Amino acid sequence: MGQKLELVVYGDRSDPATAARLYEHLINRDKVDLVLGPYSAFIADAVADLTERHKMPLAAPVAAATPIYRKGRRFLFSMFPPGEFQLEGLFDNMVWPVTLAIKSKSASETTARPLSSAAASHRGRTPRPGAGSPTG
Repeated sequence: MGQKLELVVYGDRSDPATAARLYEHLINRDKVDLVLGPYSAFIADAVADLTERHKMPLAAPVAAATPIYRKGRRFLFSMFPPGEFQLEGLFDNMVWPVTLAIKSKSASETTARPLSSAAASHRGRTPRPGAGSPTG
């Protein structure tokens, strides 16, 4: 208590290799005590390999793609539920059939597959009365 906190921020340009290099710099050169995760799970996945090597906890504020947490990492912590569960209620209230469209270079592993799996688990269910309507 009573100590000043210095916030060190670098821009990774949404590039995993750049992010890993910057996190290496934060840990080895800047000698930070804590790192926060980058925005996407795609980039957090690359950074988590580095923070694991250094045994540096990585709080990933929005990296919610399940595959990055299934790699046995001990120093990666999520702050959100896995992506496929974030839309669970949405799927319950949709009128089927549904088409999912996700446009992203990194979406195949981190977003599209878990969401497609979650949607598939709802296929064939009968929507609740009023589902999909603005007043439902």
